[in-house]
Amino acid sequence: MKILILNIDHPHRSVYAGAMAAILKQKIPNLELTAFLTAGNEFLATTGVFAAVHFFATETFFDVTRDLSSEESHAQLLAAVAPIKDVEWDVVVNMSSNLLGPILINFLKTKQIKGISLDQELAEIQYSDMASFHLHQSNTANSSPLHFIFLYRSMLKRYEDVTLRSVWRLDLLNQLTGFLDQLKLSSGRSSIVLIDAGIADTGTKGALSFVIDLYRNLQEGQISLPILLVDSQEEDHPLIRGLREVLDGDLHVMRTEKRAKLSVIGVADLLITDSLHLKGIADVSAVPSILLTTELNLSDFSIISGSMQLVAQKLPKSLVAAVSGMANAILTKEPIKLDLELQEGAYVTEVSDHLPYLVPLGESEPEFARWWLGVRFFASQQGVNLPDISINSAHYKRAIQAEREKGSVEERGILKVALELAHSNIKLAGTLPPSQVTRKVETFLSQEEGRLFSRSSLA
Repeated sequence: MKILILNIDHPHRSVYAGAMAAILKQKIPNLELTAFLTAGNEFLATTGVFAAVHFFATETFFDVTRDLSSEESHAQLLAAVAPIKDVEWDVVVNMSSNLLGPILINFLKTKQIKGISLDQELAEIQYSDMASFHLHQSNTANSSPLHFIFLYRSMLKRYEDVTLRSVWRLDLLNQLTGFLDQLKLSSGRSSIVLIDAGIADTGTKGALSFVIDLYRNLQEGQISLPILLVDSQEEDHPLIRGLREVLDGDLHVMRTEKRAKLSVIGVADLLITDSLHLKGIADVSAVPSILLTTELNLSDFSIISGSMQLVAQKLPKSLVAAVSGMANAILTKEPIKLDLELQEGAYVTEVSDHLPYLVPLGESEPEFARWWLGVRFFASQQGVNLPDISINSAHYKRAIQAEREKGSVEERGILKVALELAHSNIKLAGTLPPSQVTRKVETFLSQEEGRLFSRSSLA
């Protein structure tokens, strides 16, 4: 059976698409899987999951042509899909969350499409499985109640944990594991923390000095062995020069090509990065991460329990001790404790019944309350009993009221999307009668109001 996995999307999402393909391959070994992915994930060709992998330079395509309906864009797409155009596919799984993927499908020969497609006139969008959720989620990322990995799981009808750990290049993995074990033994450290050198290149205020101080702080802590992760072409990174000056040469650097990062990150115990792409690689390698970001990414958080997302507009020296403390807490599986001023921008991932979700360590924002309402609604429809979390009751009550005041099913927004996804393993929830959608939503909102009242009474 020939299956094409199509992911013309943000580069970090292709990592998860590769992981979902690995699950399919493990369950059905005789599948012949081919991938057509966004450039930047060349390492997926080394995993052995795919019989062939083809890459499409999405950014270059949009630099040249911005009109998807033009003859020029169609000519470029036709050239790009040449390796897969004449193959008779049994299934094409479109994991792309834009109109480029559906248009591309029209150049292919396939018996079945999962995801979003267009009719032959490229005029009408056609949905299958949970493609409507995918399109909604990608265009309004912080309005989605769930991490987008649930769409991939739903489209492929696989709900296992997502990991590529079992399909690493074992030769490289064994070499790195042996090398790092010796390094830990000689240094007396029990764990490896990879620090992404790219943090220092973002232009964020104080980023370079922050990474230098963070490396030194972790090294002096005697718990973990910090290693700087640097692209192989960066022979004289300014961060390396700065660290050598303050450490007297006692510096551990791992240079690697992009295609090797799956194996490199996979042997670490923790990754500290500001890159969604590297964070995604850590996720599918079952490695916890600390993601430094300037804004809260509700649907792009790590799916690994205990991982953190820290929202900070700048990276002052005062943050160094906090991030070091977070790293030690994650590695030792102890509760994370932060100063009050840092708690407001800190979130940790928890997992309940394969459902990952964020938990705020401090005061939650109104947007987070609305998102949490969607997460709880999805969980209730799936029969998952989520534990209660500390959340601003006033914000949550307003979120409930805002949903009550919406006049139509289409306006339900986040709850309608959650309901569609929850029912995707039965049938496309868009076929549910509006009255049934309304009834399910109203029942849930009443239950949440009752839960809020009980909690306030106990307080």
